[in-house]
Amino acid sequence: MFAKNQRPRQFNYVPRFYHPVEEDEANEPRIKFRRLLPRKTVPKRSPIMLIVMILILIFLIRYLGNLTETKQRNEQMQDIKIEIID
Repeated sequence: MFAKNQRPRQFNYVPRFYHPVEEDEANEPRIKFRRLLPRKTVPKRSPIMLIVMILILIFLIRYLGNLTETKQRNEQMQDIKIEIID
């Protein structure tokens, strides 16, 4: 009621070096990058090779898992001592 309505602050800034006609005509990027080393294309791997590698990995894991199980079984059997009493 007694206070003023606050409005956003306005500035009268005029850019010195802005030429809208030249900016509109130039659609090229102002910064041009160049690569130091040329890109090498990476050959795509076939999905069959990926499946084969996964299968080999699964078989290796199962094989190593079975080795540890048999080793544990052998250790348990070696701990049993049999004495013969006459």
